[in-house]
Order: sequence, then C-alpha cells, then structure tokens
Amino acid sequence: MDALHVSASKASIYLKASTFRLNAAQTAFTTAQQAFTAALTNVKSGTPDAKKQADQAASALKIAQANLDAARSEVEARKAEADNAKSAFNENYASRPRRLHAVNGYIRDEEAHVPRTTGDNGCPLTIKAFQEGSKIGFNYVDMTASDFPAPPSGPCSNRTCLLTKSERALDACADNIRQAFAGMNARDLKTAAQNYAPDRFGSEDAKLAAELKAKAGEVHAVLQSMLSQIRSDKKQRKQEKKAQNTVSKGFRKN
Repeated sequence: MDALHVSASKASIYLKASTFRLNAAQTAFTTAQQAFTAALTNVKSGTPDAKKQADQAASALKIAQANLDAARSEVEARKAEADNAKSAFNENYASRPRRLHAVNGYIRDEEAHVPRTTGDNGCPLTIKAFQEGSKIGFNYVDMTASDFPAPPSGPCSNRTCLLTKSERALDACADNIRQAFAGMNARDLKTAAQNYAPDRFGSEDAKLAAELKAKAGEVHAVLQSMLSQIRSDKKQRKQEKKAQNTVSKGFRKN
C-alpha cells in the first residue's frame, strides 16, 4: 500500500469518526432541547425550583448547541480532506499505466542493448526495473493479456521447467520468476505478492480473466514460496542462536 493510499484510508477513517461524533452531538442536543422544554413547562406550572432548573437546562442547551456546531464544522473539514486525499490517489492511480509503461520500456531497452549475465541454471539474473515495477503496482482496469506484467523469461536447464513448459500460462518458468525477484527483501516481496494476487486480476471476458489469473497465480505461487523460505531461514537462525546460547551458558557453569 503506497503513501497516497494510506493517506486516503486515514482520511476516510477520520471522517467516519467525525461523523460518529456529530451523531452523538446531535443526540445530546436533542436531549438538551427536550430537557429545556420540560423545564419551561415546570416554570409555567409553578413547580418549586423550576426557575433554577430552567436556567441550568438553558445553559446545557447552549453548550450542546456549541458542541453540535463544532462537530458539524469538523465533519465538513474532514470531508474536504477525504475528498482531496481520494482525488490525489485517483490521479496517481490513473498515471500508473504511463509509469509502468516507462518501466517496461526500460526493461525492453535494457534487454535489447545491455548484455545480460545468467545464473548457474541458465536463467537471466534480476532486472532492477522489473522489481521496481512490481512494487509500484499495476493498472488492473482494462488489462489485456499483452499488458500483463510478466517476469522476464530466459533459457533454463532445469528439467522440471522444461517438462512443464506446455502447461504454463507464462513463458517464464519458476526459476525465471525466482531469479527476477532475487535479492528483494521480505517487505518488498510481500508487496509484490499482494500486487500479483490472482483475485486482483479480472475481466468481463471470462477467457481473458482466466488467463490473467493463471499468469498471476504462477508468479504469486513463487513469491509465496520465497517468503516461506525466508521465514523458515529466519526461524532456523533463531533456533541455532538459541542453541549456541544454551551451549555457552553450559560452558560458563562448568
């Protein structure tokens, strides 16, 4: 989630809280009005201490009115903030296809003009521009099959990848995808995984929707596997450190 999205979400939450306070102030004002009306009736009826009670009710009504006016002003201000934040987010989102196009253009240019090395399994190494694009997010509206932000593909000597080539929705195999995201930290991988979540891709065309979801699913599965490996490695390091500390304590005792 980017900064503008966070800002729009916060503004919406603040507006809801202000609206809740306005409703409470409206209820309090109505109650104070009713109490003041009842106090005036008691004054006319000559009820003991009615004048004192009426003065107190009038004072409470004045305070309730002030609170109501303040709550209304706050809601108006929060609504303006929410509208501005939403507009900024929508404008930024609308510009993303152009930003992503520029990123993709950089990728194509790099592939065309810059010699690229390969990993041990023959897969192309990470392209930084692709990683940056995966963190920005995608324009899911009116996406076509050719618009899908596919990871760079390349030759791969992995036998499993070769055998499953005809079954894949993407040209890139699992090793290609893993290489494309290699070196990214857990936070960025998680963001990329969220951006490639299959349920975020769709279309009114059922065939196109199925193709987009299948492509996204292949990327998402690899990213989840990479995140799982990071968590597993972290857990193992923690256990090893704990074991080392236990051994060290044993030596000190002896």
